[in-house]
Amino acid sequence: MQFLNFKVSAPELKTFRVDLFNAYKNAYEYPSDDEDEAPDCIDVYNFFINAPKLETLDIHTDILSNFFFENSESLVKANIDLSHHDSSERPTFPKSATALMAAVSNVKDLSLSAHCFKARYLPAFDNLSKLELVFQDCHRLELLLPEFLNRSPKLESLIINRFDFTCGEHSNDRLWSQPKKVPISLLSQLKTITLKGVRGAPEELKMAKYLLMAGKVLETVTVSITTDRDILSVYSTEKGLQKTFCSFQKGSKTCVVKFVKGKVRREVGSFVVSDSLRLPMDSESKSQARTKDRISELPEAVLCHILSFLPTKYSFRTSILSTRWKNIWASVPNLDICDESTSDKTGFMAFVDRVMFSPHSNIRKFRLHCSSVDDYARIETWVCSAIQRNAVEVDLCVESSREHIFELPWPLIVSKTLEVLKLDSNYEINLPLSGSFPNLRFLHITVDSPDSDAMGTLISYCPVLENLTVDGTLGNWVNSVTVSAAKLKSLRIRLRSTNDVLHDAHNFSINAPKLEYLDIEEDILSNYTLRNTKSLVKAHARVIDYSTIRGREFLNCVTTLMSTVSNIKYLSLSAMYLEDLCLPTFGNLSHLKLVTNYCNYWEVPYLLERIPKLEYFFLEYEVIIIGGDSEHQRITTESVPNCLTSHLKSISIRGLKGEPNDLEMLKYLLRNGEVLEKMTIYAGGLLCTKEELNKEVSMFKRSSETCEVEYF
Repeated sequence: MQFLNFKVSAPELKTFRVDLFNAYKNAYEYPSDDEDEAPDCIDVYNFFINAPKLETLDIHTDILSNFFFENSESLVKANIDLSHHDSSERPTFPKSATALMAAVSNVKDLSLSAHCFKARYLPAFDNLSKLELVFQDCHRLELLLPEFLNRSPKLESLIINRFDFTCGEHSNDRLWSQPKKVPISLLSQLKTITLKGVRGAPEELKMAKYLLMAGKVLETVTVSITTDRDILSVYSTEKGLQKTFCSFQKGSKTCVVKFVKGKVRREVGSFVVSDSLRLPMDSESKSQARTKDRISELPEAVLCHILSFLPTKYSFRTSILSTRWKNIWASVPNLDICDESTSDKTGFMAFVDRVMFSPHSNIRKFRLHCSSVDDYARIETWVCSAIQRNAVEVDLCVESSREHIFELPWPLIVSKTLEVLKLDSNYEINLPLSGSFPNLRFLHITVDSPDSDAMGTLISYCPVLENLTVDGTLGNWVNSVTVSAAKLKSLRIRLRSTNDVLHDAHNFSINAPKLEYLDIEEDILSNYTLRNTKSLVKAHARVIDYSTIRGREFLNCVTTLMSTVSNIKYLSLSAMYLEDLCLPTFGNLSHLKLVTNYCNYWEVPYLLERIPKLEYFFLEYEVIIIGGDSEHQRITTESVPNCLTSHLKSISIRGLKGEPNDLEMLKYLLRNGEVLEKMTIYAGGLLCTKEELNKEVSMFKRSSETCEVEYF
């Protein structure tokens, strides 16, 4: 056997077609199952494809090659012709077919021609909307078709071309087996089905009957009946088939069945549609044909659900469509009102008045963003109207100035139905002694410079608050903010600095005995003091100092923060320098994601020594600094971190270049990882090929015999 490698690297390539047919007459007649004993004249091709803009892939081959894609995310359409293959006689076929299907799993349009193709070769096709299956005496259709439907949740169009349940030696295996569970695509997505080459075989009709009955949104089913009388006469006649199809129960009331004639070309196994066959329609079919406005026939609850995803100004416009639509917008549970693209302020306020003071059902979500309306009294009445309709979620953004600040309405503060509140901009809040936000569980605040008194007071008056997000910009003075919430479980703080306060930092004092998750992202890290952190399980911290002014002050903040969260089990850490961080020992940490901007590889053992129970390690390099003295370019092996010898099971690394120091680190981890099960390398930025890197890595000694190295 000869192995031929082809490398295709074309940055602008959009269409790639492969036509390969082996000259050996009996290409699948191997002397044994060992592919090494295959005839020398059979060539195995390996295609390495790097085409980031590739949109269409077209493959026709009688011996499936190995296809390796550097990037297949842009693929939209694929045509795979494996009709000359017999997987049972080709040992490498399953692996090659599985890899190829995975490479095209993101396409929207797929055509697959196969002789014998198994369901286990299929991945999930999350974006597939059009599928054509061309079967040539495939006795596994009854297994393959349901799997395709199950794995293609967005499928809208299905074409089944020339299938035959009667020929071949496996006829006993070809009984149609109805799926135990109706695929989601049949219930909600599949609109058109085309059956080509229909002969009228019993199992063929069972399959068609199931598709018609289970397809809840089917619009058209086109049946192409073969005109080959030798085949057709075995089962039925043209008129008999038409009558049978018309008798099938339809899951969709609007589904129309059409018939066309076709002819089978035996020599190529394809089906060609010829002239159309018009059939007389009964009264029910004529009524369905006249039906045009199918959306209006949907239940009102469904229409309201659809309109709830639109801005209110668009859902309101549907009232002019017909009498059926006149008042549907008033029952939509979500109101989304924004004046961002409005130049007519007076007209906008009149529109909101009409919406808010029209007879309306309860509101679940109320979003009001006003940047040009400065009539605060008017805005207050709109918010109060939403609260009177039992709004559960309120998203409020009102443009304020130093001279005029919007005060939150009293009904909003004491609302018993309010559970989610998002505030964008600064507000004045006059809180009562008790009874504020009695059921508020989620609070998202976006402000310019957190005000210590106002924010701390607001948070303390939310007795059942579970999720708090503080977002915004730091001011040009230092504030001390207190977060005290007895039931708080999740806290996110994301603050950006302005140009004139690079060296200033806020002070956060956090008292949340039930806090489980802490997420901190700041340009200038604040000073954090946390009390009662025993319940803390997971933390994300972005500790990157873009300033050279703060220096030691910044490092002290990092050290204090890391010491505070040292008992957590999950940590995601983004840091510019590891070398300068005085990290504590993380006695319970089992999962670590580390994103570092500048890191020398010999710092990795230093980090692992402080995490004795680490099981899962994800390391990502954004900018890699390799250099320094030669004595540092080889990782010291005097001591091995405890986690490497007894706990670390999985390592994932992104950002490697494939340079000598990269290899040195990989060698160290593999040589000392005694319980390592898997190492995953994301090799998008390699200076060498994956194959070259794999060749080097495969020569490294591994302490764990079960460790596998994967490349993506």
